[in-house]
Amino acid sequence: MKTKDFKTTLVSLMRYKGLTQAELARRSGITPSSLSDWITGKYEPKQDKILILADALGVPARVLLGYGPGVE
Repeated sequence: MKTKDFKTTLVSLMRYKGLTQAELARRSGITPSSLSDWITGKYEPKQDKILILADALGVPARVLLGYGPGVE
């Protein structure tokens, strides 16, 4: 069962890992403007970007998508 939306989970994981948008952009190779759009909920990333973000955050993609246990 899905527990959170994408933007809430992304922000929670970034806080938990102590990452800024700039640092996550550097680690993932995703542009800061794309991250900003996802964090504000303007857009949601495609599957390939979700996998890249999950890898950069060190979590399974299902956690980033709000399924299963994650960061509260």
